[in-house]
Amino acid sequence: TPTTPGTGEWGYSAGTIYVNIGTIASGYAIAVTFLPNLNATIQDSRGDNHSFFDAVGVGLDRGVFGGIIKRCAGDNNLGSAVQVNQATDITVVSCIGKNNREGVLISTSAGTHNVYNCTSIDNTYGVRVERVDTGTTVNVKNNLLLAPTAIYAATNNGTITNSNNAYTGTLNGVSAGSGDVTTNITYTSQYVPKTTSGLIHTGVAF
Repeated sequence: TPTTPGTGEWGYSAGTIYVNIGTIASGYAIAVTFLPNLNATIQDSRGDNHSFFDAVGVGLDRGVFGGIIKRCAGDNNLGSAVQVNQATDITVVSCIGKNNREGVLISTSAGTHNVYNCTSIDNTYGVRVERVDTGTTVNVKNNLLLAPTAIYAATNNGTITNSNNAYTGTLNGVSAGSGDVTTNITYTSQYVPKTTSGLIHTGVAF
């Protein structure tokens, strides 16, 4: 159908082109790459079991200026469930990763990036931020990070803010944020907070 093409096919509906690229060998299972000065959106997609090159499930890469990755998922990738690389002003929201190296990776980017409302059940990092230069800001907020290192930040001269995150691991390169939750983090098998969980009423609107 126009909005849900098969692998290797495309469809057109109401001014939008839908492309099902399947698995590509660039290092991303699902990706938008090399779009200079254009914005991009990836939504309701998943990339699993990827081991080529960067080994990323879902990503925006190189030259994308403005965009959003939302309601996406990635499991069992050797790299990230979601990666933003050399792009500007990207928001990652309501994504989930399991058994990846990290849930979300922001790397070598400009502008302001946001990681909101994501769930990471990953092997090494919940959110990893790397090579952020002067004038770049990364905001990490309202996330459930169940990884040995909840937030890892290796930044040059940019700014990383975190608040209202729930995590069970450690922080590296950032300090604890306001509203963080580190105890009584209980949830159902679907990662919904239980009624007695310390997660209830701890997020903030944005």
